[in-house]
Amino acid sequence: MTPNSPDSSNACAPSEAVEQAIELGPTPLSRAVPIVLGLLATIAVLVSAFPWMIKLPLAVAALAHAAWLERRERARPAHVLDFDGDPRLDGIVLRTARVELHGPWLTLVSRDERGRWRRETWWHRLDVVNRRRLRLAIAGERHMLSPPMLAP
Repeated sequence: MTPNSPDSSNACAPSEAVEQAIELGPTPLSRAVPIVLGLLATIAVLVSAFPWMIKLPLAVAALAHAAWLERRERARPAHVLDFDGDPRLDGIVLRTARVELHGPWLTLVSRDERGRWRRETWWHRLDVVNRRRLRLAIAGERHMLSPPMLAP
């Protein structure tokens, strides 16, 4: 080390803290989709060739159903998925659960306290590093393959 060299370098900046848990719940996008589809369904019914006696009740039913779907999505509880060590959902260890990542969608397939299978899907905002960490944490040792054998 020369007398004029700095003690530390910023060439290797400290990496950002990796998330240990993610919050899963309804997003504004998942709440807006039923409303937009309900409006489009209403427009489609109103420009159809049905008589007005059928158009109006169908249009009202489409809007009411869209509002009901949005309200149901908004009422979904938020969950915390912790994947540091044993994966946990709201503090409960996920031993019989399966997590599927399809692009920005995270689907959790698990059994509830009554033994019934539940399937819940959320929009997640994980970066590549945390998606990989989540896959490895959920897979655990159950799906790890032994290293390939090399020929002598």
